[in-house]
Amino acid sequence: MFNPLAGLAKIVEAMHGLPKSVQFALIGFMGFSVLCVTIVAIVCH
Repeated sequence: MFNPLAGLAKIVEAMHGLPKSVQFALIGFMGFSVLCVTIVAIVCH
């Protein structure tokens, strides 16, 4: 059983070692992905 929260915590921990610009790029990419999936779900519904 994969725990998404534990996975997220590991990702956040790993991200603390990265430069701020890389962190912002990753967060922006994740936000953009969620936005795209949401739009597709609404349009296809």
